[in-house]
Amino acid sequence: MGPPYYLFLPLLAAIVYAASGLCYKRAFQEGVGLARSFFVSNLVVGLAFVPLLLIEDRPIPWRDAIYPAATGVVFFLGNVLNFM
Repeated sequence: MGPPYYLFLPLLAAIVYAASGLCYKRAFQEGVGLARSFFVSNLVVGLAFVPLLLIEDRPIPWRDAIYPAATGVVFFLGNVLNFM
């Protein structure tokens, strides 16, 4: 049995984060505005995670909706602080 492959996800996240930082730096040098890059960044993240709703086969309990909503707010605020 091989190593658990989910342990490589933090490494993948670090690589993607570093690559996106370089892309942001290049985009800012080319004259792309902060608001546009912030919008595109959030749009791409949203499009990446929305399909995860489709693979859930159980009904989503509405009483637990606060957890993903709070996670989304915290992620959004973290993204705002990252751009600042």
